[in-house]
Amino acid sequence: MSKVTELWSKKPNNTVVASLDNSAMSIIRHTDFLSLKPNNWLVGETIDFYLHLMKKEMDLENNVLVMDHFLTGAILEGRQDIQKKHLLKRVCLEKCGAIIGAWNLHHNHWVLVYLNVNTHTVVLLDPQKDNEMVESKVAADCFSNFFALRNERLKKQELCGKNWKPATVAHTLQKDSSSCGVFVMEMGKQLINHFPRVPSYIVIPGDIIQCRETMAMEILSGSVSLEEACQWCGRFPDTDWDGDWILCDGCERWQHRVCVGMKKEQFKNIAHVMWHCTACEEESVIKQQRTSGSEPKIKRLIDGYSQAVIAVDKLYVNEQLYQDRDTTPWLY
Repeated sequence: MSKVTELWSKKPNNTVVASLDNSAMSIIRHTDFLSLKPNNWLVGETIDFYLHLMKKEMDLENNVLVMDHFLTGAILEGRQDIQKKHLLKRVCLEKCGAIIGAWNLHHNHWVLVYLNVNTHTVVLLDPQKDNEMVESKVAADCFSNFFALRNERLKKQELCGKNWKPATVAHTLQKDSSSCGVFVMEMGKQLINHFPRVPSYIVIPGDIIQCRETMAMEILSGSVSLEEACQWCGRFPDTDWDGDWILCDGCERWQHRVCVGMKKEQFKNIAHVMWHCTACEEESVIKQQRTSGSEPKIKRLIDGYSQAVIAVDKLYVNEQLYQDRDTTPWLY
């Protein structure tokens, strides 16, 4: 059984299945990964991650800006209330050669928008249309308004005042009712792969089911190793968030104590007891007593270094590292 098939066969959970780096800033969770299964509706998180992955593989970190689907939608829908809170303060748009993002049109159809900064052109690609010049013109006006708002609020004139022109790229048309997200991902891949040029025609593979599986394999193979990462938040021991860790006896993946909602008292007494994370429990894994002499399954990290593991009477719990789960803002 391939890794993709194995993950697709499991019940949905929020574990991290892929990450682009050790910072946990760009991750994809199992529930989102399942949207690549045949006939499933693609979610924005999966599309965003895939576009970031393509950019990374082409080594275009400083050349192409992948705009998340939430902000892309707010711009194309004219939602200035949302735009004002997401003005890309830390991004230098002048260094970008292109901007790309997906939009969930009417919340039931994915389209792709691509801005060529060098030629000041905006392309909106709709998988179900063969000439999107009118839509591209509307998109160009929407992004012009966003750049003007950004200049007004941040005093940054990057890309503001430019004459953004509509353009279009011919492409294969979507024939079914559920693969628009796949089309957008493949379109984005080809646009990124051709950067700084723009392809004259985008061909989408005819076997959409195989295309979905290929994309899923690309996501998994493009991930950094998650062996040492917390399977719920995606952070690694060498980041700025250490502390109490516990190893699941089922999937054998590490996780922060607070990420699994475990109380400190329970953590102190878990060293020699079979323990399974909620993802494994949902797969009906039966708990058993751990045998004596088993490998250590709990650890406490400070600044990335293991301080004490193995026996309960030798386990030191740092009372200051964490507060309750709801005070950790980046946890979902």
